[in-house]
Amino acid sequence: MREQEFFRDPAVDQLMRAFLALATELQVTRREVATLRKALETRGMLDTELLGRIACAAPSPEEEAELARYVAALLDPLRVNPPRGERQGD
Repeated sequence: MREQEFFRDPAVDQLMRAFLALATELQVTRREVATLRKALETRGMLDTELLGRIACAAPSPEEEAELARYVAALLDPLRVNPPRGERQGD
């Protein structure tokens, strides 16, 4: 199935898809964080000082790998023709 085209320039369409994917991810994340904060605050379990220390800590190798996968998935729509084996699902 062919993807919809909204602009004459395919590169602009790819940028639009990347933008929409990012906006979707951001909204899902924001909602999840708000839900978790509310649940923790309701139960008196939110330690903001601890959250600050954790946020300032260096990322673990697992967190670094997850970030690399996220960035790759985010930028994938910007690639015109990714090499075989690098496409999602290959």
